[in-house]
Amino acid sequence: MVRQLVELIRSWWVADRIRAGPRDGRLLRLCPGHALVVQGRPAVVLRRRVVSTAAGPHVAYECDSAVGPCELIVRLVPGTSAVTLTWSEGASEVSVSEPEVEAYRRRSHRPQ
Repeated sequence: MVRQLVELIRSWWVADRIRAGPRDGRLLRLCPGHALVVQGRPAVVLRRRVVSTAAGPHVAYECDSAVGPCELIVRLVPGTSAVTLTWSEGASEVSVSEPEVEAYRRRSHRPQ
């Protein structure tokens, strides 16, 4: 049983996933329900996908905003803790800098 546990932990540790420090990876850990403000425009994260491509893995956040569906793509620059960000609204796609993206966890209001 211990051997199976060790093998499970080892397989988890070597799995292909995006790794970054807690401070550096703030935009890699968003979840559905998070509120975003990208270049002054508000949006809400609806879905999170981790995508593997030949250029490396990235995280795609499908969002909803006042202008309709939009998407934030977060790519980790290989060998660094820096990220590149792409914001898409309709047919428009622009590169944004990390300071232009604010993320907030939405508080849930539960009846007491």
